[in-house]
Amino acid sequence: MSATTRYRRNRLRNELMAMKNDVTMSLRIMEVCWNHLSAERDQFEDLPMQLRIHIEMCQLQILRTATVTIPSSKMIEMAIKTTALQNRVIHFLTLLHMQDVRNRPEDTNLQ
Repeated sequence: MSATTRYRRNRLRNELMAMKNDVTMSLRIMEVCWNHLSAERDQFEDLPMQLRIHIEMCQLQILRTATVTIPSSKMIEMAIKTTALQNRVIHFLTLLHMQDVRNRPEDTNLQ
């Protein structure tokens, strides 16, 4: 094996190891963010609806980012979490809409 081939293989191996470490660190950062957002959401049950929706959307974005970097063995688990989050966001939006409709004054000038 030539010195050039050895150099290229070592360089590729080092780049792959660096990428692996980056992915691990990214996942750890996303996990910390996820846990923080979950604690914030669960700790303050009386959060305004808009803020609760914002927290859910942040978590959803974390999941979307994670699916790009997570190995395929974790994809099913993440898909389940994503679906559950989307359902909660839809539920919150529905509640918010119903609250807006109830609080909106009736327009009696319609003819």
